[in-house]
Amino acid sequence: MKTLLVDIGSTNIKYEIKESRSFSSTPFPMPIRSDSIYYEVDPLAIYNTIKNIIDSVEPDRVYFSCQMHGYVLMNNGVEVSPYVSWRDKRGSLKMPNFRLFPEYGVNIKDNLPRLSIELFDGVFDEFMTLGSYITYKLTGVNASHITDIAPSGFLNILTMHYDNQPFRLPTVYKDVECVGNYNGSKVYTPIGDQQLSILGSTHDSGFDGYILNLGTAAQVCTVSKEFVSGDYESRPYFNNQFLLTVTGIPGGAYVIKNEDNPNLEETLYNVYKESIEKLPKRNKITATGGLLERKKDMIERIFKKIGIPYEFYESKDALHGLEIISNEEDLK
Repeated sequence: MKTLLVDIGSTNIKYEIKESRSFSSTPFPMPIRSDSIYYEVDPLAIYNTIKNIIDSVEPDRVYFSCQMHGYVLMNNGVEVSPYVSWRDKRGSLKMPNFRLFPEYGVNIKDNLPRLSIELFDGVFDEFMTLGSYITYKLTGVNASHITDIAPSGFLNILTMHYDNQPFRLPTVYKDVECVGNYNGSKVYTPIGDQQLSILGSTHDSGFDGYILNLGTAAQVCTVSKEFVSGDYESRPYFNNQFLLTVTGIPGGAYVIKNEDNPNLEETLYNVYKESIEKLPKRNKITATGGLLERKKDMIERIFKKIGIPYEFYESKDALHGLEIISNEEDLK
């Protein structure tokens, strides 16, 4: 058995052969449009990068971790939009004509796909997340895991039903399942990268505190066994649990851009402290994500100032989360 784990990140696409621990990385394709509002990437460039990885490895099965909030629009099975990234803020140009209740697992915001697509001036008959687009190109099936599609804003995560739309949406799965084959490789439902990063960082320790996920973007979250709502997003997680998440806080992209600002540490302290206080009470915090490679000392000072016990899991990430998911599949 050869299992390929692929983490489609915003900066790099990381991948590993689970059985041999063979790790590699390649840059995520550069945008074809990037400014203060728009962030677009050629979807075929992304797909061809993934396809080339699979072709070179020739695995028996493939698992994906995917950026959330992005999408590709299709018409008659052909791409009619670029990949509109989670970094794209065109939703700021449009007033929403819909409401989202907490059970949608996401709030209305500038990068919400359900809002963003209202500005598309072409014809399309199908919506795909980046993950379900890759799945479709490989297998012919537009399928998504609940963690991957929920951030788009169409799905009630409690009933597992979509709001009616004049276009097709991915077939949604609550469990990670094989949805098709590519050249003899089983292809599994794409999974949200935040949830996999949290799973990979906390699974071995049974951690039950706050998690500060410091990727290109950042979130503060905590796991809940029950659905609750508050000044945060109640996102779907694994095993019928929920990931209570404060999003939109400064992550790696912001920190690197502002690292010469003398007020950076104080700014992050105020944001992280305020974000933690929005969530249900926990007694400790862990930090994970690529930013720790550059700013671990600063994050540690912030935690000490907040006055909360802390841990770091800089070596754990979405690839480890995929490994855990694939191990569970082995036990079925």
